[in-house]
Amino acid sequence: MRHADSCTSVQTELAEEKRDDWRLVFTEEDDGIKSWQVREAVPQGISTRDFATSVVVEWRYAEEGPPTKEIRSQLSVFGEHLDPLELSLNSVLVHVIKGGGICEWCYYTRDYNRFMEHLNQLLADKPRFPIQIFHDRDPTWKYWRDIKECIEE
Repeated sequence: MRHADSCTSVQTELAEEKRDDWRLVFTEEDDGIKSWQVREAVPQGISTRDFATSVVVEWRYAEEGPPTKEIRSQLSVFGEHLDPLELSLNSVLVHVIKGGGICEWCYYTRDYNRFMEHLNQLLADKPRFPIQIFHDRDPTWKYWRDIKECIEE
């Protein structure tokens, strides 16, 4: 979970766009441009206590900087493979951050084991992707709130 640790390096907001309940911000940092797609609020009907486990899917594509055009394409395809995770009613996507050599998708889930089973099913017939997965108990959604603070400063 490197992006919350590095949020103090957010220097210049280059562009911002609002889409429904999401905010898209581009920042320029020491290691290049970073994009932050962050959900603005807890979705209606969702209790943070019911979705108490954060799951971060991390793809490290370089040592630093934004993804190349080829990597952006691969990240987009991978992200599309993840789309059904939200339809399962077991998880909620709260942010996608690209930059600093890492792309990170953060979900909150009711049941981590069920999340992993579903993720493995979705990726079963796909090529192997260079991802790491981290999870932590977070019933107050502190990690998401920290990320929101990064782009609100």
